[in-house]
Amino acid sequence: MRRLWVLLGATVLIAPSHAQTPLAATQNGVTVREFRQAVVDLGAYLDARKGTDLRRPFETASEDVLMALFPSVADPRRFLDAVAALKRSASDPVSRGPARQRSRLA
Repeated sequence: MRRLWVLLGATVLIAPSHAQTPLAATQNGVTVREFRQAVVDLGAYLDARKGTDLRRPFETASEDVLMALFPSVADPRRFLDAVAALKRSASDPVSRGPARQRSRLA
């Protein structure tokens, strides 16, 4: 019986930290979930602009793959802000046109 309690206690101590690691892991206040969304958004932006197929692999990437990519971004908060700016510019009809049309509007 004592052995069962020791095993149960060890499981309780180990399981929460392991289960929360992917979601709670942050770098400069950015969670892995936020990082995934930014990478997926960037992939969608590039797919629309360049005809690539980057969104799907990023959507289906495992947490381990994202955790490996996460530290390679020097400033994750600025990365999220940059991707958000790209999304805004893609939805802005003025910025979607050719440069010649934009210069006439300015």
